[in-house]
Amino acid sequence: MKNLYLLPLLMACSSFPEQKLDLNVLYKRDMDITINGKYWNGVAVAPQADKYEIKIRTVGRNDNFTFTTCHREESIKNQKNDVAFLFTPRKGIEDGNSCIADMGGLDKDKGRHSWGLVDFENSAYRIQATLDCNGQTLETNGVAVCQSLAGLRQRIKFKYPVKISPSIGCRLLTPADEMSFVFEMVRGKCVFEFWEPSLSRKFRLTTFGYEQILIRQD
Repeated sequence: MKNLYLLPLLMACSSFPEQKLDLNVLYKRDMDITINGKYWNGVAVAPQADKYEIKIRTVGRNDNFTFTTCHREESIKNQKNDVAFLFTPRKGIEDGNSCIADMGGLDKDKGRHSWGLVDFENSAYRIQATLDCNGQTLETNGVAVCQSLAGLRQRIKFKYPVKISPSIGCRLLTPADEMSFVFEMVRGKCVFEFWEPSLSRKFRLTTFGYEQILIRQD
């Protein structure tokens, strides 16, 4: 553990080579996200509400900020680091099954530079689970998001036996039992649906496997 504390000092004494954005690389989501007064960095699961007051802060300016769900794509042009807007989910489309919001910030001089991902709790998803994601343990209620480097292993544990259905291209490792699942982070976004057959309750897990961390410069 001592080496981890020494790392920031060593990094401060060295210089980084210029990092150029690659359109083929998936970078870690790292926007500062505040929804209805609660803060996250990069990825978020917002408690269910009729409306969401969303505030975003990025390192680079947002000549063009995009907000994309399963139903809409909206664009905001303000040339600032801060973006604030109101999101009201369309009933019957954006308030049901998985309808994740992807956010992106574009600086016209430096290209796309910042990203965020938000899922929303839903009354149809109410199974509680413990998620071990990227070194953190999270107690979740029905909906969860895990972001980590592609290829790393994470784990989710339930109190009761559940069944699972991964989205296409997503693979689960062999579970020890029907209550604990170890999964590998694949590149990009994956969605896993869990359910309790006897109680008809569900749980949704979204994972995002990134390839690189973008070095930030003011």
